[in-house]
Amino acid sequence: MSSFSILSASLITDNQYTACQPHEMEMIVSKKGKPIFPRLEFKLSGLLLDEQYQVLISLERADKNRYCFTNGKWRVSELRRVCPQEEVVKYVNYGSDDWIKGEELMSKDLIFNKLRITNYATVAEEEDNTIHVNTMHKYVPVLTVIPLHSSPKSWHFHVASFIPVTTYCDMQLSAIKVY
Repeated sequence: MSSFSILSASLITDNQYTACQPHEMEMIVSKKGKPIFPRLEFKLSGLLLDEQYQVLISLERADKNRYCFTNGKWRVSELRRVCPQEEVVKYVNYGSDDWIKGEELMSKDLIFNKLRITNYATVAEEEDNTIHVNTMHKYVPVLTVIPLHSSPKSWHFHVASFIPVTTYCDMQLSAIKVY
């Protein structure tokens, strides 16, 4: 029996991401880790009420390019196009490592408010809720739902893609995000 009827996932905060367009979203990173802003908040539907699930978030590199900010725009870097070695995808659980009933997951918004990003791999290895990212590369949030008795399903939320930076490069975006 399938653990999904017509399963769907939506990004509740997508309007906060689209409000920043046409600017490329930037996320500040630091050694200790910074929260993602706007937050990643999701709504699930179509889960079986009594089935047990885990919900995970990960960040996948959108492409192999390195980017630079020149003349007021983000562009693929011509000087530093070499991508670092393949990254290991790290998953951060929603809530705890426990399995959660579908009914409970669908009854509330899933907010990954403890998720942090860092540009230090060792910090990400030590902290369960922190994901390592390379600055000047583009990442896409991926939500994965794992049912106890069947195969997982994932969604890539390209509207929430971002480039990690240590300081904002696009001052117009900075004015939108910093208030």
